[in-house]
This record gives sequence, C-alpha cells and structure tokens, in this order.
Amino acid sequence: KKDELKNIMKNNFSENDVYIIYLYYYENLTLKEISNKMGISESRVGQIHRNIIKKLKENVENNLITEEEIITFKQKKI
Repeated sequence: KKDELKNIMKNNFSENDVYIIYLYYYENLTLKEISNKMGISESRVGQIHRNIIKKLKENVENNLITEEEIITFKQKKI
C-alpha cells in the first residue's frame, strides 16, 4: 500500500504538492512554517493541503476498490 501511495503522489500531484505533504507529515512543520519556507501565505498552504488530501482520498478509493470488487461484494450480500 505504501508503494501505491507513492505512485499516486508521483503521478497525480505537482512537485509543490508533494513538497507540502513531505514538510507537513515528515518534517512536522506547521502550515505557517511551510508558508515561510515556500514564500506563500499560510492560508494558501492550508488550501493546497486540503485539496491534496481530498484528491488523495479520491485516488486511493479509486485505486483500491475496483468496480468488480463492488459488484462481487454486493452479490455476496444478496
């Protein structure tokens, strides 16, 4: 799953997006610290972060659960 996440990040997000995620989750920087480092406002960093998380959730859901798996699950429930 970790490799899947790396591939999703690499293929669907800009370098700035990946950098923000790296700084926030791996370097444990605050949004304010990231904004200072990148030269953009704290509110813009927060906005970008929220958009990344939303897009990441959509990508993970789409890549981890296929339509066939949903159909199979529904059939088993009936």
